[in-house]
Amino acid sequence: MPVALVTLIAVVGSAYRAPGALMLVHDDGTWMGQITGGCLEAAVALEARKAMAAGAARTLRYGAGSPFMDIRLPCGGGVVLHVDPCLDPDVMIAACTLQRARRAFAFAFDPAAPDPNRDLVAPDAFVPPGRFAHRVAPRTRVLVAGRGAELFGMVRLAVAAGHEVVALSPDPDERAACAEAEARVHAWTAPDRLPSLPPDRWTALASLLHDSDWEGPLLEWALPSPAFHVSAIGGHRTREARAVWLSRRLAPRLLARLRAPAGLVPSCRDPRSLAASILAQIVADGAAAQADLSDGPLGGRSALAAE
Repeated sequence: MPVALVTLIAVVGSAYRAPGALMLVHDDGTWMGQITGGCLEAAVALEARKAMAAGAARTLRYGAGSPFMDIRLPCGGGVVLHVDPCLDPDVMIAACTLQRARRAFAFAFDPAAPDPNRDLVAPDAFVPPGRFAHRVAPRTRVLVAGRGAELFGMVRLAVAAGHEVVALSPDPDERAACAEAEARVHAWTAPDRLPSLPPDRWTALASLLHDSDWEGPLLEWALPSPAFHVSAIGGHRTREARAVWLSRRLAPRLLARLRAPAGLVPSCRDPRSLAASILAQIVADGAAAQADLSDGPLGGRSALAAE
């Protein structure tokens, strides 16, 4: 099916989404993704179909400074969108392959050209002014280790938030329940039988365990990894005992990475509140950890955003 890829390439004033947001439009007018809060998508889909019919890319401006006088953004700002119906299947397949391998990449293209010549480049590559580039990071993976209501609450909320969720539980019935909630599960049958997928820089781990025999090896495995967030629940005595155990095995700089007690809200007493508190902390830590992925030397993006 013919499609056009719409990219938000610049924002003037206030806007719902940041540059790099994507929307895919089919030739029947349906679309996937979102580049505003819902106020432009139907109009953009119409323009995308025109671009497909013409076989040439185009750039659109809505809101402040736009020629579309009848379309206004409620926020009062403006957006510049690039509509590309000239997608190279080989480039898009390569992008999907990188995503499945959990590797970051960037799309770089010329917004002024009828055929933008979209390329895949390294996420930290320099892109000359005049070409736009935006990075695509792997989906956030959330590893949740625990039992009972705390495990289920965290798994359900993280899945609902759109994250890739992996549940670790020693109990087979609990693993089955997590799988029904659309989480991947790991058959954690012994404390040292840890997942075969090592945490990468887009991974967060939350330990909701109350059993130090199981939690210790898990944290010893996670803290030296590139994971952007490692946290554990527990009161003062639990944290002290945990620190003593880990200090015999890990360097102080690694111990300092542990978020304990987990969550932004102290002393949560029910599973749902605890899950919301921890997930909010994961989102905040993820945004801070990925700042360098967004603000590196992609010159083309900076030039267009400034314009």
